[in-house]
Amino acid sequence: MEIKRVCALYFSATGNTEKTVAAFAETLAEQLGVPWERLPFTKPAERERDYMFADTDLVVVGTPTYAGKLPNKILPDLKARLHGNGALAAAFVTFGNRSYDNALAELCAVLEGDGFHTVAGGAFVGRHAFTDKLAEDRPDWDDRKELKNFAAATADKVKNLTENPAPVTVPGDPEAPYYIPKGTDGEPAKFLKAKPRTDRFLRGSVYRQGDLGHGAASGGSKAAAGRQHLRADRKNGGDQHCHHQPHQPLHPVRHRRLPADH
Repeated sequence: MEIKRVCALYFSATGNTEKTVAAFAETLAEQLGVPWERLPFTKPAERERDYMFADTDLVVVGTPTYAGKLPNKILPDLKARLHGNGALAAAFVTFGNRSYDNALAELCAVLEGDGFHTVAGGAFVGRHAFTDKLAEDRPDWDDRKELKNFAAATADKVKNLTENPAPVTVPGDPEAPYYIPKGTDGEPAKFLKAKPRTDRFLRGSVYRQGDLGHGAASGGSKAAAGRQHLRADRKNGGDQHCHHQPHQPLHPVRHRRLPADH
């Protein structure tokens, strides 16, 4: 198949997803010998117009994972504003060191519904949005190296395509419902409007790093971040995706390549 352009389209509130998608798209474009461009989809104004693509485009689309799903405030825009028109797509989600759950499967399904042909998909760790103690400094050098390797494998797959590929298969349920927190009475909790109760003794106190001692809160921050593993099938129509596998705490395991036909 002839690809003339690579596009990197991303919703990235903290910058993690942008870094991941851009690193992949840049290497992919280099391998295919075509130009690439950024299409930020983060600000409201950037989501007010339609994005029209052609069957000579390869679009890398990325979003963060919120509670195991795509951000529910962005999902309608992804469905309404992206028009694949037969373009190839690579789906990417980032997650803050717990799990991407159903987010990647949901994004692949959305892109197929938007008129894209998914050719690859990946889930990569990024620093958690709420704290720098989880997946600190991710994506790091090793992440970028793995992204480049994955981009090269994707480029090889695209070069060998003679027809539109079958939808890429990734873990997860694209139809899974959003998580609904419940109160002690078993009914859905409207926690967004809740006011925190603070012990009078703690009011006005100042937290200092180290005040929590060596309990679960501090120990948990040392847990090694999950690393994504590569699965690639370079045959025409084969599946290609990355997925994470958690490390054992304090005993990091570096990348290992899965068989190409896995």
